[in-house]
Amino acid sequence: MVKLNQYSKYNNVGKGVIADMLQRGITHDKMVKMSQVSPAHLVQLLSNRGWKMSHSSKSECQVWQKIELRKFHQVTVPFDKTQEDYDEAMTNAVYSVYLHEGIGLNILLGK
Repeated sequence: MVKLNQYSKYNNVGKGVIADMLQRGITHDKMVKMSQVSPAHLVQLLSNRGWKMSHSSKSECQVWQKIELRKFHQVTVPFDKTQEDYDEAMTNAVYSVYLHEGIGLNILLGK
């Protein structure tokens, strides 16, 4: 059994989300790679898949939304790498897209 406290870097993502990632077979190494995804890559992927930008703070983040089958999805893509919670925010954004789009992590990671 993996102890969640070893993922202390990701505490802002939430232990429930971390547990869910681990249950889905997403390793710590993948979580680190998720935090390193280029915001431009993620934004391009969202745009290509029909997501619409609803808010932009050009230097800090963009909020993207998609409505499918009466379900509302929202992802906040961070841009300011100087923010203390950037890694956690990007990990959460990538994981949200992974869940909502059902695409492989390799595509999300730009591989």
